[in-house]
Amino acid sequence: MVFSAVWMVWNAVVEGSNFFFFKQKTAYEMLRSLVGSEMCIRDRGNIMLNLSENMPINPRWGGRVCMKGSIHFRKDRGYFYVSWVHKGKPYKIYKYNGEYLYHKKLAEKLLACMQADEEGGFFRIEKYTREGPTDVIPYLKKWIELQEAHLSPATYKDYLNSVNNHLIPWFKKHPLNVHEIRYDTLCQLLADINREGKGKLNVMYCLRRCLDYAWKSGRILALPPFPEKRLYGIEPKPIKWIFFPDF
Repeated sequence: MVFSAVWMVWNAVVEGSNFFFFKQKTAYEMLRSLVGSEMCIRDRGNIMLNLSENMPINPRWGGRVCMKGSIHFRKDRGYFYVSWVHKGKPYKIYKYNGEYLYHKKLAEKLLACMQADEEGGFFRIEKYTREGPTDVIPYLKKWIELQEAHLSPATYKDYLNSVNNHLIPWFKKHPLNVHEIRYDTLCQLLADINREGKGKLNVMYCLRRCLDYAWKSGRILALPPFPEKRLYGIEPKPIKWIFFPDF
């Protein structure tokens, strides 16, 4: 009986049976078994990439990965352009910020900006073709209409003058979207306002109130910083001393 039990154990060890012991794999077998794992790890990135094409980038935006557009070169003109299809209509964009795309890096930057706008859900073809007005203008008009009931007649008149005579004409020459207004934009606007000192301050304050309204309404993510007060050219009033005659 004892001899039979010992014989079974010995037979398991010799023949590599899994009755009592696990069979130890050789180095070759271990390396060979890793091939499947390596393939899984390698293919996992491709699987995630394919899935991401059908997934939103940011739930707040609701946008998707945008791979639209392509870059081409015109040999007869010596510059690049971005080919883009918007609502079924083909476009060729030759300029970025008013400059022709003589360098491929500039064309790549333009294409990246267009794709980012498409992903974010606020793409406007007029921004790149300059075929239509900026969305700042209709937003300013709508905002000033809503403010009339909450401002004094004098303040509303001053705001209306700032919007109609300074802000709207400037944004017609410099088409931008509301979310694109930055510090450098505001500095350029300040320099172009045809008013003195406090007059410039009033125009910029009017725009600040409008952008603050846009921020509170969720139109922009943050309120852009405005130029420092020293840049407005406001001259401090000299102190006038009043002398009383001696009695």
